[in-house]
Amino acid sequence: LASLIDRTSMSLREGKTIVMFSYGSGSMATMYTFRIRSAAKNTQFSCQRMADRMKLTQRLTTREEVDPAELDWALETRAKMHRAGAPYQPIYPTVGRLFPGTYYLTGIDSEWKRTY
Repeated sequence: LASLIDRTSMSLREGKTIVMFSYGSGSMATMYTFRIRSAAKNTQFSCQRMADRMKLTQRLTTREEVDPAELDWALETRAKMHRAGAPYQPIYPTVGRLFPGTYYLTGIDSEWKRTY
């Protein structure tokens, strides 16, 4: 949906119907529809405003290419975190590599209180 809004927000006119399909991991899937309605006056919600705020295409062009071995290491580190117990302080990802404003775990203390 975010990609559709980002790429076609100007052509999403009142009355258009969008069909979305979400497949699950197994035997479940969902299909649902959205109907574009006119925005109420003085509203903060519109497809164009969402596209302007998301800046999805711009954000996708700033992605960092990483070696597959680094992904393996990150997933292995994440698995170790789930078995580590408390206290715990994550070592991946590093703050400098996260998108600005990203909400992330900085630690778990001995009483299992999480800080972000």
